[in-house]
Amino acid sequence: MKISFCITSRNRLRQLEKTLEKNLALIGNHEIALVNYGCEQGLDRFIEQFTPQIQSGILRYFSVTGISQFHAAKAKNLSHRLATGDILFNLDGDNFISADLIQKTVNLFKLHPYSILHAAHIDGSTNHGTCGRIALHRDNFYHLGGYDEALLPMGAQDTNLIERGVHLGLPYFFVPCDAEIPIANTIADKAAVSQGKQVNNYQEMNRQGKVFGRLKMIHEGACRRFNFATYAGILNFQETLIVDGHYPAVAPILPDSRLCEGESLPRWIAREITQNHRHNSGFRGWLKNLKPKKPEYHWALNPIGRAIWKND
Repeated sequence: MKISFCITSRNRLRQLEKTLEKNLALIGNHEIALVNYGCEQGLDRFIEQFTPQIQSGILRYFSVTGISQFHAAKAKNLSHRLATGDILFNLDGDNFISADLIQKTVNLFKLHPYSILHAAHIDGSTNHGTCGRIALHRDNFYHLGGYDEALLPMGAQDTNLIERGVHLGLPYFFVPCDAEIPIANTIADKAAVSQGKQVNNYQEMNRQGKVFGRLKMIHEGACRRFNFATYAGILNFQETLIVDGHYPAVAPILPDSRLCEGESLPRWIAREITQNHRHNSGFRGWLKNLKPKKPEYHWALNPIGRAIWKND
């Protein structure tokens, strides 16, 4: 089972200078798919030193051309589309991987290939820049349509992907992993990503993104179709065009227990929405009840190294 750690970068070179070499040293038979989403700090030149890793296949590097503004969901989708692994693991450029994180990811997906893994810090929190450490089987990622590119440029894209996956019926595992604490982001880092345009209103974009994403789940279900933008750029030092909506038609890997006997997936989504609407008199209550809740889990890890999901 191969894991692809999917990373995007726009003007975060100082972080990759500290994380990329360490992560590649630990990658083993897995890979890193890295997207340069309009970096103006010399990322292409920095990557040239990793030519042996690109040639060996443990690093896939795509430098986008003609990008003027960062868009988190689009950038993350692009890095996932570059990946060749069975498991697509979103990893921010300021994060480190570890042998513990890799082993727990492999162990979980061997037992539950249909699951969502959210890799927390070892203390059980996502307060150290680990909120975006989300892994899905590639078939489920593509069935969901990846991150929703209709969201605003920043905010809510990670929680929206998790909520849509849970709404689809994928069990959610919140697993603490022992890895080095990510590099802290400064105001200057955030301004460099967005060119200063999105820093001051990030919280508002995050709030609007959550509401908009949940409204879309009500009206469209969890999956997004023809969601991917087209990009031209340089993949592993060769010019490449990545075409809009180009991804395989796949069926999701779902736990059968979430479907009623003889019931198809679209009807299951409709049943969930109908039940939520029936049991709430107001629109605010409808939205609140639709919001997926984290399954209960134990912090104590079992011998294979994963958090035990009580509802499993």
